[in-house]
Amino acid sequence: MKVAFVCANEEHIGVECLSAYLKQNGHETCLLFDPLLFAGAAFRIGFASRACDFTEYLVEKCRRESPDLLAFSVITDQYRWGLDLAARLKGQFGIPIVFGGIHPTFVPEYVIRNEVVDFVVVGEGEEALLELVEGLQSGRIDASMPNLWTMQNGRAVGNPPRDLIEDLDSLPYPDKELFYREVRGIATYTIMVSRGCPRNCTYCHNNTLRRIYNGRGKYLRYRSVDNVLAELIRAKTYGKRSVVFDDDSFAASVGWLREFAPRYAKVIGLPCFCWLHPSSATDEVLELLTLMNCQCVEMGIQSLNPGVRQRYLHRNGDNDQIKHAITRLKRAGISLIADHIWVLPGENFQDCAEAMEFYNRHRPTKLSVFYLRHYPGLEINHLAGLDESRLEEIRRGNGSRPFTLDGDYATRRLRQLETVATLLQLLPPFVVGNILRWRLYRYFPAVKLNLLSLFLFVAKHILSGKWTVGSMILRMPFRQFHSLKKLLLFKLGTRL
Repeated sequence: MKVAFVCANEEHIGVECLSAYLKQNGHETCLLFDPLLFAGAAFRIGFASRACDFTEYLVEKCRRESPDLLAFSVITDQYRWGLDLAARLKGQFGIPIVFGGIHPTFVPEYVIRNEVVDFVVVGEGEEALLELVEGLQSGRIDASMPNLWTMQNGRAVGNPPRDLIEDLDSLPYPDKELFYREVRGIATYTIMVSRGCPRNCTYCHNNTLRRIYNGRGKYLRYRSVDNVLAELIRAKTYGKRSVVFDDDSFAASVGWLREFAPRYAKVIGLPCFCWLHPSSATDEVLELLTLMNCQCVEMGIQSLNPGVRQRYLHRNGDNDQIKHAITRLKRAGISLIADHIWVLPGENFQDCAEAMEFYNRHRPTKLSVFYLRHYPGLEINHLAGLDESRLEEIRRGNGSRPFTLDGDYATRRLRQLETVATLLQLLPPFVVGNILRWRLYRYFPAVKLNLLSLFLFVAKHILSGKWTVGSMILRMPFRQFHSLKKLLLFKLGTRL
């Protein structure tokens, strides 16, 4: 049986895992990929995105591939995009459609009620998707199978998920060719060495997944060091020049890292990037990351109000821990992208201004400011006191913009203050300090400076000799250019 995976915007390691699992069990897969040109989370131009719509291209590719099942993987930001495309493909070809991913996992009873969706698979999908595919192939689908939601007699009926996969080494390596054939310019090799997270931040998908899988196995699981290294040795055949460890908290297990780091340095040695929690930025961990040739880490700080962090985010630790983490990373020569969320419950504009003062004194390499976005099923929705009508809109995937642009709480004043995050890369501390002290940001235009901030970050790394971090980001426009060229050739071909 042939399954066409449908997803958007970027490489999906989860989809690669599903594809590899189906192939291992004798099925075919292909990819229908929409790059969302000029409609991404960080960069949007409305008229350009409409002109560069990929729908007709995907319809034609679906016709050529002739799959037996369309498998959509969507997050909340892409949910409406997925429904619109599913409606078009269903109307054109009548192929069965299954939805999976974070949004369908959190609100399956809402997703399955869409007439274009035949099935919803929640949670870890390898075993469930295979069972569904083989049921479709044999013509006998077991409606009671774990992880599956269907409509029966006008009612949404779902089954609890099966236990978490404990032995990650038993799974095949992700099917990288699925994306590498379709998406040009992927500069890095993306890998996950674990599943789950040791923390329970209220705004994160792990907060809800942990509840869904309560009592169904150990939530944080690791692959063996041998298994990870074997995949990375295999990855060298793709000619990638750097590695991204896409785990939610890469250094959560120091014991695992102690075994892995020296062997990675000896066998692989490629420059790498990872996500780190402030509490993990110890001298020992940073020494191990330096040994691995880690050039950059991204760290979620989110708030500099300790009371807000603990009460509303469930993130412990004080500001000294964050300050020491930034200092240690600088001393280790590892670049830091710091993430900060505006405006959290219990915070106000003054908290945001004070946060900018902190970052001016203790500067990360790049500061990324996001706006709080309420996603379905998250604990922070209730901590923020959202009423039922607002929660209902969130469950339906309506009424919010991407958190990188405006989120749910952006104001003109905040967007003016956000400009200071870019100035941290451009101006010395005493100048930024005076801008904050005299509130000169009030005279700044309320515009997003994502591209300028990114350019400054890349330029700084190229000038410092860290070509890998810079080229990693420089290849992103190349991917978009390749997608644009592919679309133009398609349109010219159809007109001829």
